[in-house]
Amino acid sequence: MVSDPNWERTIGALAGLKPAMQVKTGNGTHTWFRVDETTDPTQSAVATAGINTLLRAAGSDPVGDLPRIARALGTINIPTERKRNRGAKLALAHAVLGPSPAAKAWRLHDLIKAVADALDLDPNDLKGHGSGAGGGTSNPLPPAMLRAPTVELIETLLDLLPNGDSVSRDMFLAVTHAVLGAAAGLGAEAEARARAAFLRWAGRYPGSDPDEDARVYDTIRTTHRGWPHLLTDLRDANPAGWQQITDRLEPLRLEGARRAFANAPIAPEQQHLIESAVITEAASRVGSDKAAASTDADPEQIAGGRGRSLAQRAVDALLRAGAKFFHSPNGRAWICLGGRVYSLDSEAGLRAVLSWLLVRAGLAIVGTAKSELKDLLLSRAYVGPTEKVHYRQAQGPDLTKPEAFINLMDQTGDGVHVDATGWRIKPLSVMPVRFTDRDKGLPMPRPVRATDGVPLLDRLARHIAMHPVNKKDDPSDVGVQQQANMLLFLLNQLFRVGTAVHLFLNGPQGAGKTTTSRRLKDFTDSDTAEVVPSLPSDDAVLFAIAGQQTVLVIDNASAMRGNEADLLCGLATGAAQQKRALYSDGDRQVYEAKCSVVVNSIDENLIKRADLMDRTVVHDQPPLDRKNRRTEQELKAAWERDKPFLFADLLDALSGGLARLDAVMAVTPPEALPRFTDAALLAEAAAQSLGWKAGLCLAAINASRHGASERQLEENPYAFRVRALLEAEGGKWSGTVADLRQRLTFMDGPEWGRVNQSAQSFTVARDRMAGPLRDTWGICTASLRGSGGVRHVRLSLDGPAT
Repeated sequence: MVSDPNWERTIGALAGLKPAMQVKTGNGTHTWFRVDETTDPTQSAVATAGINTLLRAAGSDPVGDLPRIARALGTINIPTERKRNRGAKLALAHAVLGPSPAAKAWRLHDLIKAVADALDLDPNDLKGHGSGAGGGTSNPLPPAMLRAPTVELIETLLDLLPNGDSVSRDMFLAVTHAVLGAAAGLGAEAEARARAAFLRWAGRYPGSDPDEDARVYDTIRTTHRGWPHLLTDLRDANPAGWQQITDRLEPLRLEGARRAFANAPIAPEQQHLIESAVITEAASRVGSDKAAASTDADPEQIAGGRGRSLAQRAVDALLRAGAKFFHSPNGRAWICLGGRVYSLDSEAGLRAVLSWLLVRAGLAIVGTAKSELKDLLLSRAYVGPTEKVHYRQAQGPDLTKPEAFINLMDQTGDGVHVDATGWRIKPLSVMPVRFTDRDKGLPMPRPVRATDGVPLLDRLARHIAMHPVNKKDDPSDVGVQQQANMLLFLLNQLFRVGTAVHLFLNGPQGAGKTTTSRRLKDFTDSDTAEVVPSLPSDDAVLFAIAGQQTVLVIDNASAMRGNEADLLCGLATGAAQQKRALYSDGDRQVYEAKCSVVVNSIDENLIKRADLMDRTVVHDQPPLDRKNRRTEQELKAAWERDKPFLFADLLDALSGGLARLDAVMAVTPPEALPRFTDAALLAEAAAQSLGWKAGLCLAAINASRHGASERQLEENPYAFRVRALLEAEGGKWSGTVADLRQRLTFMDGPEWGRVNQSAQSFTVARDRMAGPLRDTWGICTASLRGSGGVRHVRLSLDGPAT
C-alpha cells in the first residue's frame, strides 16, 4: 500500500473533486460535499453503509452517519489535555468554499472510490472503526434499517449472489446473518420464503449439507447484519448483479442519500457559519428554540416543508397522529399517543415515542436530533394543560358519582371501569382519567366470572391462609374478623378516596407469610418487584417508587425504626417529598405518594407506634398444616387458574359496595368508624352485597383492631404502667409530669428501652399513647399548666378528666 502519513495526497485529491467546502480544525481536515435531501430512514442506511466503506478506503473514519457528519462549522476547536501536551494549539475552524453544485450521492460514491483507487488505499489495511456494512459494527443499525423493502428483492439478490469454492465459512455465516436480518419483521410468510431462498443459495456450494445449512440458519437468535450488508456483499462479488438490484432501488437509494448527506447552500456573507436549518438532522440549540417558538403552527401546513430539521418533522408526524401534550401537577411532562400516555422525562417513555416514530413514521431519531426532539416535546408539554396521571387505579373526577378505573397494563391498552351498575372493560383512551403503564409493571388478569358458585372470600382462602369461620354472624369470631380485614384491604387497592390502609401479616416461621404477601401484590398491583426486604434509605426514592404503585410489600421485617413508622403514616394519608432538581439552582423535584404497605414478620410486636397501628389492619396468619403442603409449582398453577375469577369476584364486590355506599353511610354512627373511615364504610357496603348481615363487617373490623391495640398496649412500657397505677389509685391520679415519671419508672412492667431515657422521650411516649389508652382501655389523659408554668397531668379510668 502506498503510504500517505500526513494525508496530504488524500486531502489534495478530495479537493480536486470540488467539494462544497473543506474545514480545517485542530483535529484535521473535514471535506464536505453538498447532496440532495431525503426523508426515508431505511434507504438512508443503504447509502450510509456504502459510503462509510468508501470513506474508510479513502483514509477517513467512517463518519457518514448522521450524528458524526452534522458538525457545527465556524467554531473554536479546543484540544484535549493529551493533545495540548503534544503541542496542539487552540484553532478556529474555517471553511474553504468550492464551486460544485449539489451532487447525486452515488456519483459521490464513485468519486470517492476513484480517489481511493488512485492513491492505492486499501480499507482492509487501515486502522479505524469497522465499516458500516460489517457484521460486527459497534453501533448496530435498528432492526427496521436492516429490513429489506420486500422479500422478492431478497430472493432476487440471493439468485445473483455467487456461491462456490471462493466462498469461505465466514462469508457463508455473514450471508446467513444478513438474510435473517433482512427478512425479520416482514411477516411469517416472507420470513419462510427468505429461509427457502437462503437454503437454495447455500445448496449451490459443492458438497453442501442441506440439514447442516438449515440448522445453522435456524439456531441464530440475534444479528446485526441485514439488507444493507447483503447489498455490499453482492456488489463485491457480482457488480453486474448489484447494478441490477440498485436499478430497482434507484428512487429509494436517492432518498436515502439525501437523508444521509442533507446540506443547504451557504450564503456568501455567512461563509464561516451554517444556519440551524441547514443541517437538518441535527439542529443547533438556536434551532430548537425557534422550533419551540413555532409550536402553534398548523402541522398540515408545515409537514414536509424543506429546511425543517428531523426533530421538527418528527413533531409534525406526532401531531398528525393526534398526539396530545400536557404536564402533571408535580411538573412532569407527558404525551398521549395512540391512546397511551408516556412520560417525556423518563428514558422508557422517550424510547416508546422514538419506537413509534421509527415504526409508524419511518423516522430514525438518533444523536443530536434526539436531544432536539426531547426539547421540542418538553416545550409543548409545559405549555399544555395540567392533568393528573395515574398508574394502576384512579377514582372518577365526579365525587358525587363514585366510580373506579383500573389499568390492566396489558398489550391491549384496556382498563376496567367500575361503578354502582357493574364493571366493564374499556380502552384507556376513552376513560375520563389519564393512565400510564409503570416501568416494570406487570399486567393484571382479564377478569372472568366463575360459574362454580364459590364466594370471593372462600375462593381466596384456597390461596391465603386464614382462620376458619366458626360463627359466621359473630364479629368476635377470628375467622370473620380476618375475612372482614382482607375484604377491606383488597377493596382499598381498587377504590381509594381516603386513607391507604396498611396490612401487617404476623405468623410463625413457615406460616406462608411471604407467599400471602406475593399473592396480595400480584392480585392488586402486579409488578416484577413483588417483595422487597426493606424500605429505601432515601425518602425521595421511596416516594418516587411508592407514587407509581398501589401497594408495596416488605418481606421478613425484623425491626421498624421510628422514622420508618413516620414514613408509613405519611404514605397512608398521602404525603410528598421534595428535593432540589439535579443540575439546577432553585428548581424542585416533588414526589407524591399514597400507597398501602404490606409488612410481614414473625415479631408480633413489630409495630410499636400507635399512630401507625391506627392505620393498619392485622392478619395473624395461622401455621400451615404439614399434611396440606404442596409444591411451589402446584401452588402457582392453582393461583393462576383462580386469579381471573378472583379479580372478577372482587370487581363485583366493589360494584355492589358502591351501590350501597350511600345507604350504609346514612345509618352508620360516627363513633363506630375507625380512622380509615372511607375504607371501612366501603367494606361494610360490599360485605352486605355479598350477603353479610348489616353491621357485621364493620363490627368485626373494630373487634380485630381492638384486639391488636390491646396487644400493643400490653407490650408498651408506659401504657402498661399507667393502667397499673390507676388500678392501684382507684381509677384517678394527678400530679406533675416529673411526679408521674418518677412514679412509673420504678414500677414493674415491660422494659423501658428508649421510652424513658429522658424527660423529653417520656413526654413523647405519653402523648403518643393518649389516644390508644382512651380508645382501648378508657383511660383519659389531660395535660394542664399550673402556677409557675409547671405542667400537670390528670389520668382517669372512668371517663374524661375534669
